[in-house]
Amino acid sequence: GVALTCSLVCMVSVKSQVPLMYICMDSHGSFFALAIYGLEESKMPVSHSKTRVLQICGPCLKDVDVTWQGKRFTFSSIRVNRLKSLLVDGKLVVIEEGSSSSKGA
Repeated sequence: GVALTCSLVCMVSVKSQVPLMYICMDSHGSFFALAIYGLEESKMPVSHSKTRVLQICGPCLKDVDVTWQGKRFTFSSIRVNRLKSLLVDGKLVVIEEGSSSSKGA
């Protein structure tokens, strides 16, 4: 499958905290929004990451076109539903030790 390597630029604060939202940049210098579902902010190791390099396996890209307060905004967005498809600095974000649940799958 396809994997996208990108750099995390910043976190976007959202009131609901679902999903976690980040602004990222790919190797071509293009920016996009990254929405991560099924993960608590405290479990996302980006604050401890030195390089903040993310790998997204099988990314699902969507072009967003919205109008807000009379202004039009267009941007690309990638949604992560399966936590197993997200790596930070080459490591899985969530390792559920001893868990038999299929959360995030």
